[in-house]
Amino acid sequence: MRSNVLACAAALAVAGAASADVLYDTGLHDTVLFNGTETNLGWTSGDAGAGFEQRWTVQPFSVADPVHISNIFAGYFIPGESPLEMGWIIWNRSGADAPVDGDQVASGSVAYSGDPTTPFGVDVDLSAGDYYLTIYGIGATIGWFTNAPNPIHFLDGDGNAFMHRSATFPDPGFQFYQLGYDVLDVVDPDVDSRNYLYSAEFRLEGEIIPAPAALALLGVAGLVAWRRRR
Repeated sequence: MRSNVLACAAALAVAGAASADVLYDTGLHDTVLFNGTETNLGWTSGDAGAGFEQRWTVQPFSVADPVHISNIFAGYFIPGESPLEMGWIIWNRSGADAPVDGDQVASGSVAYSGDPTTPFGVDVDLSAGDYYLTIYGIGATIGWFTNAPNPIHFLDGDGNAFMHRSATFPDPGFQFYQLGYDVLDVVDPDVDSRNYLYSAEFRLEGEIIPAPAALALLGVAGLVAWRRRR
């Protein structure tokens, strides 16, 4: 009987691992009104030359439960030469504070596939909480599409959106970054939700990690089902 129960539990585990859930999704980016024309814009991310070797941004996200992330989908384009690899970093986040060296939770890189729509395969477990995501090109920069419709966005004391960007990391690291709204004819996101200028496009997929009690219930359910079949 023990071997049959274990087989049933194993089948349940395999079935759970085969499917991936959307854990966080900003939605697909929209165009930005640039010099009077609707344009797809992206934030430069990667080695942008002397003094901008770590030209990165951090994009906030949260997860309500412990999760296992298996894929990162990011909306980006290649403005020039193709990167050799795509790098990614997940950081701990405290409110709207910029991350510092030591806040990294996980990081890695994958060979650039030649197709920006290809996800990054990762293997990351996160506790419930607040985080940032960075993606960047290695060997060349990318443009991380901005103006995603469903982000966590930060507003300053005047109600204007902002982000954190770095030129080099960790010194001086991520800094408060904000463009005047007249630069791109973009208005406050609370006024026009389509214009989330500082919100880049990405989606995280994987699985919610069951609590120990839930795993025990799965085992019991498998045993009951096996006994009924008997």
